[in-house]
Amino acid sequence: VGSMANLEFNKYIKSLKKHYVELSDDEAIEMAKSTGQIDSYVIYRGERDINGSPNGKGKGFKGDGSVYIGMWKNAERHGKGKLLEKGGNTIEGEWNNGFPVK
Repeated sequence: VGSMANLEFNKYIKSLKKHYVELSDDEAIEMAKSTGQIDSYVIYRGERDINGSPNGKGKGFKGDGSVYIGMWKNAERHGKGKLLEKGGNTIEGEWNNGFPVK
């Protein structure tokens, strides 16, 4: 019985991952907003490390409507990237451990 439940759970997770990958950017933003989580990226599409954490090129969507497009390292914005804030402000350049390099 346990292995059958495991199989169904794995199918469910796989379908969720597929759904997130197929979302348009606008759909991902709306889904992220619906969570109310404004301090963290709730949807991520892109490369991951062996543990599943964002690592490499990807897009992160926050619940406040902002989107980060660029490089990630250890689940943090790191390397070249661009943050598109809800109000229209854009921060583009190098990032280090989640923060823009000035």
